[in-house]
Amino acid sequence: MEPAAIAALAGGAVKILSPYLSELASGALDKAKDVAGSEAVAHAKDIFEAIRSKFSGTPAAEEALEDLKKAPEDDDSQATVRVQLKKQLESDETFAASLAELLKRADSAGAGAVFNTNISGDVEKLLQIGIVHGNVSL
Repeated sequence: MEPAAIAALAGGAVKILSPYLSELASGALDKAKDVAGSEAVAHAKDIFEAIRSKFSGTPAAEEALEDLKKAPEDDDSQATVRVQLKKQLESDETFAASLAELLKRADSAGAGAVFNTNISGDVEKLLQIGIVHGNVSL
């Protein structure tokens, strides 16, 4: 697999996982089966389990994943996991193909489209729109 494709896979996996890592680590997502986006959550969990399994037995990779679970939004932790993931992808074409398929499924389920909205102060109206077909008047 080409280096650019490997980098894209590693980056995509970290991007999809980061918003879900705190909940995955605590087991909270197991309890959230009825929430909107549960299919996306299931795919994120599959990606996490595949990476965790692949990192098993490699202390530096295990530590990188643990650090990312503790601080999923930390750029340095994300970069470290990407580096470790790229090493695994380069050495195992089967894992690379499997992860690519998991990412494709997760993307089609909307796992990459996670929004975190923080609001402070008074808000009269809040509107969040996804895909719009046609005209919108507010």
